[in-house]
Amino acid sequence: MSARVDPRAPVVVGVAQSVRHPEAGDELTELPEPATMMVEALRLAGEDSGAGDRLLRAADSVRVVDTLSWRYRDTPGLVAEGETIIDDTECIATSFPRFADLLNTLAGQRCVEVEA
Repeated sequence: MSARVDPRAPVVVGVAQSVRHPEAGDELTELPEPATMMVEALRLAGEDSGAGDRLLRAADSVRVVDTLSWRYRDTPGLVAEGETIIDDTECIATSFPRFADLLNTLAGQRCVEVEA
């Protein structure tokens, strides 16, 4: 007996992160903005998936947990501009105490467990 998977279930196909650790003396204005780092992480996740930029072009939406350190008027819209072709964007402004709940909402199912 095989389990039937809901065809609407989200699937993780590639993962990546973009991290900067400025050091004393670094010119902060030369470092990339958070939106630029998000785009970099998306490209790296596409490479990790093996599909490259085809993965980004096939995406249905960009959903962004709003940053605490940098304010944009439309973060997901900014991320979806340029080399990506994503029509649906959504910005979710929240704080981190409910981060796991937010991830589960974005994914559409219970996928993150938090130990108390």
